Amino acid sequence: MERWRDHNRRVLVEHTVEFEKGKQTSIAVHKYDDHYTKDTAFGITDIFLFNMENDSEDPMIEVIGNFREPYLDLSKDPVSGAEKPLFFIVGDILVPAKCVGKYQYQGLLLPNLPGEVDFFVSVNRMTPASQAIKLTFPKTKKSEIETELEEKLATLLVTDKSDCKKLIRKLKKCDNKKSHSERILREHLKEWLFDNCRTVNAINGKGHQVIQIFASLGYAWAIAIFKRFGFALDAKHATGWTPLHWAAYYGRKGAATALLVGRADPTLVTTPTSDYPNERTAADIAFERGHYHLAAYLADFIKRPEKRMCISTHQQ
Repeated sequence: MERWRDHNRRVLVEHTVEFEKGKQTSIAVHKYDDHYTKDTAFGITDIFLFNMENDSEDPMIEVIGNFREPYLDLSKDPVSGAEKPLFFIVGDILVPAKCVGKYQYQGLLLPNLPGEVDFFVSVNRMTPASQAIKLTFPKTKKSEIETELEEKLATLLVTDKSDCKKLIRKLKKCDNKKSHSERILREHLKEWLFDNCRTVNAINGKGHQVIQIFASLGYAWAIAIFKRFGFALDAKHATGWTPLHWAAYYGRKGAATALLVGRADPTLVTTPTSDYPNERTAADIAFERGHYHLAAYLADFIKRPEKRMCISTHQQ
């Protein structure tokens, strides 16, 4: 963990985590000098990003903090007196948090948009109860397959041929540090969702639905947006493939975890075809593709159904 200051006098603490086995990611946490004095219902005094000692576990985000005196009523149910659940919101992604000790809360950390995103604690799944803290996620170099998938996605999100060509050219120019294809696609996804109002199931010539291509790309933030709009995360391809199958095919553990958090079903199987006569779960596909750690991760959710509830509520 490294510390330094930027030109805005923010303390930057860099944390290293692994979203996928053997692939380290450095994420910077920005802490202003007045970080602890903001007038909020829940005061965050520190934040940590880490992997559990067991390398099969997901990266976690831990917050040290508590409700300030005037807002203690927000922490408890007014009828039962039980502790209210807390939620961590990182950009578009919402995950439940659990109390692991006095003033200590933990939640899953998923891959996010490259660049700065806001992190805060919420009690109602939407509005901040704490101060907002900036996290900076790194930009990764796109592979040829990822570039092709983004172009395919562009043809679904933008129906006008001229506008689509412009979008594809724009995505191809996203090699410099100040431009991120994911952020461009996020804006087009939001437009597509609002325009279609959840009534149109846009499918390209090969039958890939929009959500399935986002899962193929591993964009966990997009899965979270689909979930918020009420889309079924188990939407099937003509051959029975769901977004979780596609995430498994490309080895996208972050997207797979986001789907499981959204209660996607890991037991669903593909429809037998002449090429693949056997039904296959997402775990089977991950194993066939050589993504052995992801295959074991998904298989565990099939073997232990209680783990599915645990990851979607983060309770034990």
